[in-house]
Amino acid sequence: MRFLPAFPCQLLATVLVLLSLATSGFAHRFAPVDLSPELQAYVANGGALADLCGTGDSPHSGNMADCKTCRLIGAMALPEAVTGLPVPVLEKTQTLRFVAKRLLHTRKPDPSRLTRAPPQV
Repeated sequence: MRFLPAFPCQLLATVLVLLSLATSGFAHRFAPVDLSPELQAYVANGGALADLCGTGDSPHSGNMADCKTCRLIGAMALPEAVTGLPVPVLEKTQTLRFVAKRLLHTRKPDPSRLTRAPPQV
């Protein structure tokens, strides 16, 4: 009986959480899925959607949030590959690699031993 006054508050909190989770999927704007036939033909002939936004030397001169082309391209944009410093190959590394290959080819596979690393292709 002592938990009875807390029950309506818990029920209300549960309903509010369920309602907020159910409606959170509708909070974003969808990019247009279907392209017009003219735009499909433009892209099929080698045109880039990035060329359509802006005029002259100043691309994105207007508001980018209202530009449908910018939203379309922004939804499809992939991050560029990150290139870091090259990994230095030392003489000791080459020696250890040579020894490991020699050991691999001199021993038969033992099915009773489990592998200790992911297989290499």
